[in-house]
Amino acid sequence: MLRTTFVILLSVIIQINCQTCNDGNQSPYSTCSQNPECGCLQFSFSSTTYVCAITATSRCSQFTRCQAPNDACQQNQVCVRHTRCDSQPLCIPTSLFSDQSCPGIHITNYTSSLVPPDAQYTRPGGSSGTYYEAIQLTVPTSGHYDLSSMSGIDTHGYLYNGTFYPSNPQLNLIAYNDDGAGGSQFKIPIYLEAGVPYTLVVTTHNPGSTGPFTVVGKGPSNIYFSQIIYTTTTTRPIIVSASYNSDLTSSNPHYDRTGGGSQTYYYQAFEVRVDETGNYTFTSASSYDTYGYIYQGNFYPLMPQYNIHAKDDDGAARNQFQVTAVLRADIKYILVFTTHGPNTFGSYSVSGRGQGHIFMTPISQTFS
Repeated sequence: MLRTTFVILLSVIIQINCQTCNDGNQSPYSTCSQNPECGCLQFSFSSTTYVCAITATSRCSQFTRCQAPNDACQQNQVCVRHTRCDSQPLCIPTSLFSDQSCPGIHITNYTSSLVPPDAQYTRPGGSSGTYYEAIQLTVPTSGHYDLSSMSGIDTHGYLYNGTFYPSNPQLNLIAYNDDGAGGSQFKIPIYLEAGVPYTLVVTTHNPGSTGPFTVVGKGPSNIYFSQIIYTTTTTRPIIVSASYNSDLTSSNPHYDRTGGGSQTYYYQAFEVRVDETGNYTFTSASSYDTYGYIYQGNFYPLMPQYNIHAKDDDGAARNQFQVTAVLRADIKYILVFTTHGPNTFGSYSVSGRGQGHIFMTPISQTFS
């Protein structure tokens, strides 16, 4: 986690923008960064405070021992315990602690369970009758990511570029792992491109095995997970569902959905693509009154009536929108989740169903 750390040494305050080691990483040399040369180092003045820094032993000759009695160091240096270099505390340049040297790791968890009547298929190299769950994932930042499982059952992980077809599980397959994480859990290290939809299939080593599981994603940004539900096991899925859960807060962008410019409606926009032209329905679920819009092409908050392809207010129960439209496979759409009344916040979910796979990616940036 990125923190601004203030270190006070002999009345001199040193400010360091760095990754701190917490959330279970409070031990020497624990992994704390995308940079494999970085690890957790303990400050000499504390038994519980660690910071993420470059720990490569090739640099040991550059460090000097801290000076007694107060572990003093020269300007722009900090005293830490680096036992791979020396049994005594060492003065290390603050540049080795910076966020540029040791960029942080984002961790995203997805938890679900394989239980009847979940879908079954014949996994590559396995037997029929194996339960699986397909999960759409996208990332906002290109880079190297790790996808691993945690479960009491023996898991396998398969990653697909785009669409996964249960009847042809080798098609679009780009990565696979069985026991890379130890304890009969998979671990898939993979380079993911921003905005590209991938499908992760979590399944089991033995047919008929069931139980809860968690997918842990680590990388330079959060990973957006969304379950894909197959309601048929024909050669081509007939109805596929994708969903997204989040909170609408004051941190979300806002606009006046009526076009008047005087009201404040917070919103979340999603880029939506489908792999088969047909009818698709998007439905909201929340405790407050929602409004949904589908735009063909671009969405302009200052001109909210421009490019509207479909919209709905209360098509679903409890003042929730349910907007249905024909979507083409060769066109990008923008789905906007917003509220009926201004200045409204709270948890929500959006689900989509249709004739093909739905790739729904939240858009983090604002529109001009």
